[in-house]
Amino acid sequence: MVAKGFKYAEKEPDQNRASVTRSLHFGIWEKFAKKPQITWETQNQSQEVSELLQQFLSIISCEIAPAVAQLYKKFYPSEWEIQKMAWDRVSRLLTKPLQNMPYLDFHGAFFAIAVKQGCSDRDHLDWGDDLEAMTFITAVDEWEGADLQTPELGFCFPLCQGELGAGKMRKMVHSAGSITSGRRITLTFFTSELLTKHGKEWDVRRKKEATRAAKRLAKVQ
Repeated sequence: MVAKGFKYAEKEPDQNRASVTRSLHFGIWEKFAKKPQITWETQNQSQEVSELLQQFLSIISCEIAPAVAQLYKKFYPSEWEIQKMAWDRVSRLLTKPLQNMPYLDFHGAFFAIAVKQGCSDRDHLDWGDDLEAMTFITAVDEWEGADLQTPELGFCFPLCQGELGAGKMRKMVHSAGSITSGRRITLTFFTSELLTKHGKEWDVRRKKEATRAAKRLAKVQ
């Protein structure tokens, strides 16, 4: 799929994160509008790339996202409740697009995927992510190097193919070391801050409306 060539929304690499390569963003986020949006790069690829992209995202939707959702439920139950609020809002506001693109259903575990050939080699925070949401990182292909680094915590450890790293990357400064050989495709599964913020607000309104409806029904009876 990488060899077929992608259309990028970014003209240049994000200089705060990486010195060389750009990232692609697939899925759903909320950055500039007042409702969830399907990313530009999800919708604006060539027919050939779009077909391959659908297969790729279907694998993530069917194989990876459910497993990540189970990890979320088990180890981060409070954060998982917020993810569910965000998913409830997204699924209602984007009902028709999601019916047409079921491969964008990541079961609330995350909503978007950043794909990069190489790695983010500069220390950074993921400013667009929710402060409390978990971000998940994995990589594919064959390479050496690119150990995950968290300089404030003093950790440096390899992330091998098939492994999944997780953390609150809005809070934790991180980067990856240099790739010494081979090629690495980095996949970052994340949730944008406004999705969870508006999801919590949506849930409060929904519960208030349900309470008012229950009171009206009680008066009628």
